Amino acid sequence: MESMPGRTNAVDIISLRSRLDTARSLEKKYTMLETVGEGAFGCVFRAQVKLTGDSRAIKKIAKTRVAANNKFLQGELEAMMHMDHPNIVRLLKFYEDAKAVYLVTDYCSGGDFSDLHYGQDDYEEIKTLVQDVLKAIAYCHDRGVAHRDIKFENCLIHKNSSGQRVGKVIDFGLAAMQTAGDQATAWLSEQLGTTFFLAPEVVDKTVKYGVKCDCWSLGVMLYSIFTDQHPCSQRAHAIDNAQLLKKILHGGVRTGPLEESNLPQDAIDFVLKLLEKDADSRISAGDALHHEWFKPSSHPALPRSWSSCSTEDETPTISRPSSFSDALLNCAWLNRLQEFRGYSNFEKAVLAVAALNADTQETEDLRQCFMCLNTAGNGSLSKDEFSAGIDNAGFSISEAELNTLFEALDLDSSGQIHYTQWLAATMTPTLLASEKTIQQVYDFFDIKQDGFISREEILHVLGDSNVVSAVMEAVDFNSKDELCREEFTVVMQGMAQTRKPCEGEGWESFSLLSDKFTVS
Repeated sequence: MESMPGRTNAVDIISLRSRLDTARSLEKKYTMLETVGEGAFGCVFRAQVKLTGDSRAIKKIAKTRVAANNKFLQGELEAMMHMDHPNIVRLLKFYEDAKAVYLVTDYCSGGDFSDLHYGQDDYEEIKTLVQDVLKAIAYCHDRGVAHRDIKFENCLIHKNSSGQRVGKVIDFGLAAMQTAGDQATAWLSEQLGTTFFLAPEVVDKTVKYGVKCDCWSLGVMLYSIFTDQHPCSQRAHAIDNAQLLKKILHGGVRTGPLEESNLPQDAIDFVLKLLEKDADSRISAGDALHHEWFKPSSHPALPRSWSSCSTEDETPTISRPSSFSDALLNCAWLNRLQEFRGYSNFEKAVLAVAALNADTQETEDLRQCFMCLNTAGNGSLSKDEFSAGIDNAGFSISEAELNTLFEALDLDSSGQIHYTQWLAATMTPTLLASEKTIQQVYDFFDIKQDGFISREEILHVLGDSNVVSAVMEAVDFNSKDELCREEFTVVMQGMAQTRKPCEGEGWESFSLLSDKFTVS
């Protein structure tokens, strides 16, 4: 299998993933540990990164198992290449040998949604975890991707650095991406997925279906969390698949168990809107994010300067920082955004690789800010959201400067700031200059694994010979037409030096930034 081609001069995370060298040695990088899951096309292992000791999940897909269904493997790779959302487990690397393909992703150690039970787990936490998954589904649907296998085992729980649990979607092995010639709402016909969670339109072989099949599956999952039953059958676990499929297709949604569970009415209404049997009438993932059920939901513990974010359609209100400790975060990330604007393509690629490889615990504060700024809940920052974040942080900025900053972050010219782009642009200097990060980024560029980064290796990653020449001229101090570890360390530490947080005792310290910024 060949790597997917990237754009000639792009340094966005999708193009960087597409240029990964799949022939690198998996054994040299990871120690395979225990099996943690198994699916239709492969098994999943927990593995340890030899370089850093971090845990990763590695999905091994035997080529003999996908020989007749290679389109699913290609579809999974393509879908995960394009997924960049805080609530979707990241594709970090992929490898290939004669027998199998290996997908390396984040590892979540907090179990999955089958561990959630209404009456035992905190109700508000269940709501927040469901909202996490719904954000990931809405993100997929906005990009024309139907997951088609939303179920307990594919909705994992990750514990962040503060001990809070975050929901994450995994396994795009059955995902389908909409193409230009497909109908807008219904273009799929295969009866795929896990029987318990299949939507009626997927069961019905006489109709085509679209992304709303995932909304039904989420509804089944939530119904089961609330009632420990299937919405269409009280004995779903005791009957065979054929009987259950018949009930899903022809039976009604049972409201009694929901009403008997002492649930608030808005929770019942939310579940039933997801379980509308007619897909055209079923609530979409995007609309579901704004349902009444989520209005009183508990949000993550955010920096106080972002604490009044709203999940409703109106423009969010974010309070002006009330102390210097609050101002420091805003000042710091604006400073980094300004510096990012002036970086070369090579430096932006370095930051993107660093962001992709950073442990999720190390970027938790940046994730929280991103999610709070993203008031639409769709997983990417629009220019309006970006502008509102700056305004509500207490700063004024000209339209020209706003456009310049936004375009610098919009690396793939999509009109959106994606999650990893945000992490790359706002990464703390401490994390960027750490020995662990430097080694991870150096290892990414050192394709031959010979301890040096050659001109050809930089070209393979960046795809632009002009950029490569500029890099070698600027940082090849020993004039050997390759970068040694020491030279690369100087580059990254120099970048970290320019990203120092603002210093001072009050708002006056913001003058350290471009004079185009002023305190409002």
